[in-house]
Amino acid sequence: MGGAFSQLCVLLAQHKCKPSAVASLLTFVPPEPPYYELRPKGEGSTELNWLLDPEVVRSAFPDVAVNVMKTEKGSFIPGFLFRHPEAKLTILFSHGNAADCGTMRENYIQMVRRLRVNVFAYDYTGYGAAFNEDMPSEAHTYSDIRAAYDYLVEAKICPKPGEQVVLYGQSVGSGPSCKLAADPSRPVRGLVLHSPIMSGVRVLLENRGPLCCCDIYPNINRIERVTAPVFIIHGDQDEEVAFRHGERLQAKVPNSCKREPCWIRGAGHNDIVEDFPNQYYPPLERFVRSLERHVAEGVTEFTPSPTPGAAAAPGVAAPGAPAPTPTSHGATGAAAAAAATPSSEAATDSDTQLVLQ
Repeated sequence: MGGAFSQLCVLLAQHKCKPSAVASLLTFVPPEPPYYELRPKGEGSTELNWLLDPEVVRSAFPDVAVNVMKTEKGSFIPGFLFRHPEAKLTILFSHGNAADCGTMRENYIQMVRRLRVNVFAYDYTGYGAAFNEDMPSEAHTYSDIRAAYDYLVEAKICPKPGEQVVLYGQSVGSGPSCKLAADPSRPVRGLVLHSPIMSGVRVLLENRGPLCCCDIYPNINRIERVTAPVFIIHGDQDEEVAFRHGERLQAKVPNSCKREPCWIRGAGHNDIVEDFPNQYYPPLERFVRSLERHVAEGVTEFTPSPTPGAAAAPGVAAPGAPAPTPTSHGATGAAAAAAATPSSEAATDSDTQLVLQ
């Protein structure tokens, strides 16, 4: 703790005691170079091609709609809409750090196919093709997610967002997702927090002390103001964002919004989807189906699911019990699903060696 505290104090001194600059420096690490580019489909065309690094192209997925949105802070950020023909809900996905929508593409595809939902993904300012002369910041991520939400509503993709939009925040993405979910002017149907943080400084220090001035994403306070159902996923071996973050956030969720969490035994921070698909997808799908069911029944008030006295939460083996046996379909997560899916036959741009979506 002393080492982290000392390093933060040094950074404060180096950045003229500007907490926001220190917070941004510690928090945001966009992939460099990005894993994709956006280019016009033709001369004078307003439509865009999504050119991907071949490393991230594993499954074919036709007709991803690409849109560029201007935020209230002046950024131009891309949005990628993956549709499912039977979807009733649209997941607004806020990814984690050190990722962009190119690296996350396979996760979006598998989510669409397994959960039968639309996924609308966007990049934060400074990530991927999201452009602004400013560096990435907490304030920008709030502006970015609001622009993405507003686009879904204004483009009539989700004309009734309180019944159709489900926020999904992974790691750092839990910050803008919690902020938006606590905003009564932008209603949502549900909130999923995947390996979430209580706040930025709490990832480094149990006790923030005088460094509370550098803190960002105070999810632990905002979660109490959320009015939509909340589903939290966390691995109990997470060494980047300790398991206690998920546990304490779960304890703070209002009772009317609380859902049984998904604590995944043996999982870390970045391996849940690929290495633990049988513990991850089924409870997530149950949560999604429950949101759809309540919409169909016209229910707006939610009652928390009963928690069995001695039973473990979904995705966690009971003490002493053997781990679940993976099915052949999900044995290796997204990699297995990708292997069973025809590979992309899209053209390759010879100048950049990027693959056309």
